[in-house]
Amino acid sequence: MCACLLDLRRSAEAQGRLDFTAEVESAGTGGLLDLTARIWVGSAHAVGRINFTGHSGINDSTLRRAMTIYERDLLDVGQLRRSLARINDIGVFEPLTLADIRVARQDDSSRRT
Repeated sequence: MCACLLDLRRSAEAQGRLDFTAEVESAGTGGLLDLTARIWVGSAHAVGRINFTGHSGINDSTLRRAMTIYERDLLDVGQLRRSLARINDIGVFEPLTLADIRVARQDDSSRRT
């Protein structure tokens, strides 16, 4: 079940859904156990403006070329990880991790249509 839940979480992340909650209930007696999983996922998020801060020796356009995720795409966390790996491969500053990324969420009510 853990592998299935992890696959579901990765699938949600690939669709731009950052909010993922799983609740597992168990029932049964003796050697038999019945597990039920309830999954809640949030709404999909798109990538807005990508800003780079804290660097001075490299041009933003170089960093943008290393990115595999683009503005207006769905926020795919796997693509974001690949982008960070490519930026880290440039090797001109300290390695970046997901912890170094700041995601500013925009409420549905404040989005323009």
